[in-house]
Amino acid sequence: VVTLAARELVPGDLVVLETGDSVPADLRIALRLRVTPLAADQSSLTGESAAANKHSDTLVDAGAAVAEKTNMLFAG
Repeated sequence: VVTLAARELVPGDLVVLETGDSVPADLRIALRLRVTPLAADQSSLTGESAAANKHSDTLVDAGAAVAEKTNMLFAG
């Protein structure tokens, strides 16, 4: 595992996150998760206080609102 600054990430990079880590860039969850369930704090984007459940399934609606993009993690 190599540690990079967020500005050095490029599309296609794999990012390993652990509990409590900040998400360094907007990421698509592309691999089957080894630990379930996965939840992320999106309150800065959605205003909701509860963590959002996440998964690696493909979304049916590509134009979904941010709060509905359950296979994405967002920087911030």
